[in-house]
Amino acid sequence: MKYKILLIFLTFAMSAESQKLGFSSFSPYGGSNVESDHTMFYNVGEMLNEREDLSDFSVHDGLLQSRALSKNYESYLEVKFFLDDNENGLKDAAEKFISLGAATINGQLFLNYSKEGLLFVSPVGTYDIVYDPTSLPDWNLTTPSDVTIDMQGGVEYEQVLFGLSPETSFSDLQVVISSERFRCFSPVDYVLSVCNFGTVSEFGIVWLQLDERLEEFYFDQEPDHVSGDHLVGWNFDLGPTEKLELTYMIIAPAVSEDLPPGEIFKSVAYVEDGFNQRKRDYCYEQELRCSWDPNDKLVVPNRPDSLGLIDQPLAYTLRFQNTGNDYAENVVVTDTLSEYLDMNTFQLIATSHPEELKVEYTKNALNILDFRFDNIYLPDSTENLEGSNGFISYTIKVKEGVALGTEINNTGFIYFDFNPAVVTNTTGTTMVDMFPIVAVDDEPELLSRKVFPNPSTGIIYLEDQVEQVNVIDLSGRLLSQYKSVSKMNLSGLLPGTYFLEIKDQGTRSVEKIILTR
Repeated sequence: MKYKILLIFLTFAMSAESQKLGFSSFSPYGGSNVESDHTMFYNVGEMLNEREDLSDFSVHDGLLQSRALSKNYESYLEVKFFLDDNENGLKDAAEKFISLGAATINGQLFLNYSKEGLLFVSPVGTYDIVYDPTSLPDWNLTTPSDVTIDMQGGVEYEQVLFGLSPETSFSDLQVVISSERFRCFSPVDYVLSVCNFGTVSEFGIVWLQLDERLEEFYFDQEPDHVSGDHLVGWNFDLGPTEKLELTYMIIAPAVSEDLPPGEIFKSVAYVEDGFNQRKRDYCYEQELRCSWDPNDKLVVPNRPDSLGLIDQPLAYTLRFQNTGNDYAENVVVTDTLSEYLDMNTFQLIATSHPEELKVEYTKNALNILDFRFDNIYLPDSTENLEGSNGFISYTIKVKEGVALGTEINNTGFIYFDFNPAVVTNTTGTTMVDMFPIVAVDDEPELLSRKVFPNPSTGIIYLEDQVEQVNVIDLSGRLLSQYKSVSKMNLSGLLPGTYFLEIKDQGTRSVEKIILTR
């Protein structure tokens, strides 16, 4: 077994690459610095004051200058959400801040995904802060829903707290794996996320079963449990809205005769609860690649038949890379969700650049999400191949009442600075209430067959003549069928991704092909 423990040294949880200080001294301003009371901290060293100017206020991206120095005459508005255990409408010392919630500031809607809440740099003026229940439909508000703040100018700080109490007790524990592209003989960074979106505390062990063909993998946090060479586990104890993120790296294998391009590698994460019951299995499949579309979209379940369970969330990952010849100062990923998806169930899981990300959507078009990475300064691939990549991962559920057989399509649009949008591939998932079960005696043995060229402009060759080939699209529909062939002309199909189901002499294979023009 080849795995090592990587030690990452953090200074006040700030990456050295993301913010560089000349000299720094952190001091709390008038309060406790314990977890249950997230007091604002100020930098009394070199001042950083990067900001994004919006219509009425600014979203703050840097560290704040200490008020004691009297050099910064901005006003600051902070909006935070807390778990009001006793439902008294007050933030008690033992009550924790939560990483969910949403609020409108003068009509503009913002999602909160951090215990630190929403922080704004605000000029003189009146601000109407209204709690929005969109992201927490199963929670009750215990404090006033509408607060008006009058900023007079000068050095001023105002904090708005919204207390929340669960309407009912329910469990909603999600396990998700996110990663960069699985490129041959390259380091690939992963995030294993355990998210408690329910209203009760959850504890147990999260297990990670790696593909047996992987030889080199490195964990940033030492596993609490090791079973064999490819199964490791970590203990977790999460309160409502809390999340555990475990990062690790895999060295993708080199392409060989035994591991051709297109080989599928599978990792499985699952939870073992306090009663030793296994649940929440999450299967993450990746195709081994040596060249790739640098901007793409992935959906899990990622099955050859493109089926998904209607009562389970879909997990989407949008990946982007700057393949130009200069850095991208800002990156915006716009995701237009299917009309059949329930925006109330949207949950951000992980991102490659958490310090720069803002998630925005409007009340008039709830199916349009903007993931904004302002001041990301993403290097180009020629300057820094590894650093030129980024990703966003989230889960979302289908609306209640959606019919079985409904196809859920999703496409992302990626904007680098002021360039035209880069359009990702379109993912397609057909919703079913259960996956098809094929009897072992009735199903031919599953093998792999060589299909070339891939990608292709339309002419596809097989290494040998086979009895039957079925051409299937991403929704699982049978488009055409060929008998006794070794060559097919698919130029009549639109560019995109398809599957070839190949049957011959009691064997079966499913090969993915990409058609281009």
